[in-house]
Amino acid sequence: MTPEFWGTIDRTRPDRHDPEAHAAAITSALGDSGTEATARFARAFDEAIDSLYAWELWGAAYLSFGGCSDDAFEYLRAWLIGGGERVWELARNDPERLFIELLDGADDPDARWEELRIHDGESLLYVAGAAHERLTGEWPSGRASPYPAEPAGEEWAEDDLPGLYPDLIAALPEDWWGEPSGEDPAGLRVMIQVERGIGAFSEGDHAGAGELLDSIVDDPAEWKLVALDRRVDVAYIVGIGRLLAGDIEGASTSLRLVESQLVGADHVRRALAQVEMARGDLDNASRWIDQTEGASRYDRVLAAKLAWRRGDHEEAIRRANSELATSLEPDEHPWDVAGSSYQIGQIFADTGDIDNAILAAGVMTRFLEDAPRELPLLTHLQLLLAAITRLQGEPHEALRRLRPLRRGLSGTDLAECLREEARAEHALGNGEQSAALYQASVHAFQATGESWEAKATLEESERPSI
Repeated sequence: MTPEFWGTIDRTRPDRHDPEAHAAAITSALGDSGTEATARFARAFDEAIDSLYAWELWGAAYLSFGGCSDDAFEYLRAWLIGGGERVWELARNDPERLFIELLDGADDPDARWEELRIHDGESLLYVAGAAHERLTGEWPSGRASPYPAEPAGEEWAEDDLPGLYPDLIAALPEDWWGEPSGEDPAGLRVMIQVERGIGAFSEGDHAGAGELLDSIVDDPAEWKLVALDRRVDVAYIVGIGRLLAGDIEGASTSLRLVESQLVGADHVRRALAQVEMARGDLDNASRWIDQTEGASRYDRVLAAKLAWRRGDHEEAIRRANSELATSLEPDEHPWDVAGSSYQIGQIFADTGDIDNAILAAGVMTRFLEDAPRELPLLTHLQLLLAAITRLQGEPHEALRRLRPLRRGLSGTDLAECLREEARAEHALGNGEQSAALYQASVHAFQATGESWEAKATLEESERPSI
């Protein structure tokens, strides 16, 4: 692949995107250059197209086009050579970046098959043969070297593709894998949707993850298309999202899709415990919580929360105090520690233990330092800080924090915010406002299916001294 080869490619390329016109121009140029130049071009073209016969490039093409057959891949490689040395080098060295560039701006899902046709360089495969025939009257006998037996690199499985090309997945339009031309790439679309949803959740965008994954969980046909090794993650992400949004029954439906796959899925088991605690079925919740000596942090915290809801406040406080040590445990995410700290912070706030509530809030602050703004735990931190402010004798300041926060909340977060506002108004002696906010909080808890919290909040509102 000498400068002569790339020079011929470049100077014959038409201004308009037209591989057939390009092929005709190359054929004419080779016919003017003679048989030796044509033979050199043929050898260089074979070398160039063989060098692109690689699993990495094929995977990026398959993902971008919703499939890519053997023939389509050959035509694509020819088209890439027609793009010149820079495009060819990018195809060899960074296929993911190549396709991000190729399909940039192609945001119409129905046009992607047209995009594939545009990237079809089949006519370029025959330019050297056509030029040779024009010069000699005969088609050349064959290639100087055999075709590669197998693509270079490591073979992939279709299910692996989204994880292999995360930047390409992020760059393509959400509905890129619709249903064009009577074909149904539903499996690929679901696979991509799953990977995007898991990625959104891992980045703290729980709402975005829910938008991508809720419909898959609710549609039995689509659920069947989810890879077995991804089902636990999908069910958990949807379940915990619904739990946070106050859809307790929806959370249970999602989580129970993988109830038979709980070996090694402790996060799902703990989410099922939270569902049962929300329903007020504390005995059933207990069977989902690991209360052994070697239990994980979140199991230990759930055990403290369970003790509190059972009325064993002394045991709950003892367990909560033991969780104030905040060093990360193996395989533990900082956000998990922050979530655990919120749970024990609530226990401390409910007992009026300001110092330990402040410690819990400090742990949350430290572990959420780089968290994205949409992470729900940041709202939970604000709720805990407002409770601490009230306990410190500044209910006016607590209300100043809570009122603007409430406008963006729903589900159990809204219910907790209303209850904390009710407590602050009570501290100020505003009985009528406090009663109305307590009533709104009870209704909000009931609407989410949080039976235990609704009952506890109602009882709290009826006590003469809160």
